[in-house]
Amino acid sequence: MYYKAIVKIPKNSLPEIEPFFYDIFPFGWEEKEGKDKKEFIFYLEEKERESLQKLKELTAKYEDIETEVLTLEEKDWAEIWKINFKPLKIGKKLVVLPPWEENVFKERIPVIIEPGLAFGTGHHPTTQMMLEEIEKFAFQNKNKDFIKILDLGCGTGILSIASALLFPKSKIFAVDIDEEATRATIYNTKLNNIKNILVTKEIPKEEKFDLILANIGFKVLKKLAEELKKYAKASGTVYLLSGIIKEDVDKLKKYYQSLGYNFLYSKTFLGWGLLSFKFSS
Repeated sequence: MYYKAIVKIPKNSLPEIEPFFYDIFPFGWEEKEGKDKKEFIFYLEEKERESLQKLKELTAKYEDIETEVLTLEEKDWAEIWKINFKPLKIGKKLVVLPPWEENVFKERIPVIIEPGLAFGTGHHPTTQMMLEEIEKFAFQNKNKDFIKILDLGCGTGILSIASALLFPKSKIFAVDIDEEATRATIYNTKLNNIKNILVTKEIPKEEKFDLILANIGFKVLKKLAEELKKYAKASGTVYLLSGIIKEDVDKLKKYYQSLGYNFLYSKTFLGWGLLSFKFSS
């Protein structure tokens, strides 16, 4: 059984409610902007009924929120992914594609992702921003033959795969505690014929990285801030952090700065934010 949950929230209530969605649905959702309300669309499988129940309990607390849950047939579920997952050009070099689409953008590097496996098809604003910044980092470091990259909370592996394609001689560590995410990353890595990604459930404790990627939400980023310093190189490590709504960008920035991180820049896109820092061990 599959479900489609539609939640319409008045825009003045978004800062209070939207952060909870990231805790309940770490694999993402669709968004549609309305005049007075914002619409969130969640697709769930039978095994995610607990998340559906949490959503119902959350929205039931607010009289001005509209919630509708539809039951989908398996054929409808498959068709939804095909309709919603179209080729997406990102930055100057990348294009994200599902396996059934031909790459007609010959000047771009294809990142092939099987949808429906885990969070990260490139269509969420946080994933788009991360891919854009990875591409910029690659351009800035184009003369480096070998670097090490940590992708924390890898989801489908989209950030790891893009990094591997942009840095073909480097080593990427794709880490996620969710078994479905690690399976998805391994599967998508094979789809892209990539050999330099190591998929694991834990950060290799002995490693130091040139670039650390974490698109995992405000609470987790705050919790991991102190630990992530352990993986910085003496020469300096760049951190790209996202999964945060724009209202939390300044709070997270100040928290990381209080721990000694050097703030580089921030950006926002469609209500979401990204932060970049540098830290030297």
